[in-house]
Amino acid sequence: MRSRARVLAATALALTLGASRPAWAAEAAPAVGEPVAVLDGVAKAYEAVRWLPADQRPAALDQTELSLAKVLRGDLDDDRRMAARFLSGRVLLDRGEHAGAEQAFRTAAKTAGSRSPLADDAEFAAIEALEARGDDLAAAKEWARWEKRWPESSLVPAARLAQAWNLLRRGEPEGARAQLERLGTAYDSHRTDRAYAAIDRALAALERNASPKVVADWLVLQI
Repeated sequence: MRSRARVLAATALALTLGASRPAWAAEAAPAVGEPVAVLDGVAKAYEAVRWLPADQRPAALDQTELSLAKVLRGDLDDDRRMAARFLSGRVLLDRGEHAGAEQAFRTAAKTAGSRSPLADDAEFAAIEALEARGDDLAAAKEWARWEKRWPESSLVPAARLAQAWNLLRRGEPEGARAQLERLGTAYDSHRTDRAYAAIDRALAALERNASPKVVADWLVLQI
């Protein structure tokens, strides 16, 4: 099930980077009035929805939400119920319902339990939703707590980058530099050199008063 959450994250990243639309996307979006009862089918339909033209997405997201409600009424084990709630959070986030998305992600984390390999994903997404609704100060505290709770998570580099970006938005460039310097230590050996090189360039750009947003976005692409 962890791979499904990773697929959703990868899809969002591919959209951000302008990747080409997958061949199956045109056929996978659900028709209005046809909710899908199988979780894997709903997940695939959701990925397809994200490739639709903007004016078609709201109705398709509504349909995905109906399908998820149907799935959640079924007999699911804890991992699949958690995945369904996680996906519900993604749908709410795409619709701009940030508070609802945060709650959905937190519910997913509770459903998963502390021993689940997906709990860190759900709590991470909840903090992203908190930032999306504009509460950077509360999110900064949540990021610090998240990293203490999940020091071995594969999402630690992304969390440190998020903390740096949070500090930049709040006008604390020195704190952001410190987070970027910590970022390199979060990678395994074969990525460390590349990470440090990118971070050095990012820090140099900040010292030249480059736009923090441009620097942060560039760094995401590099590491």
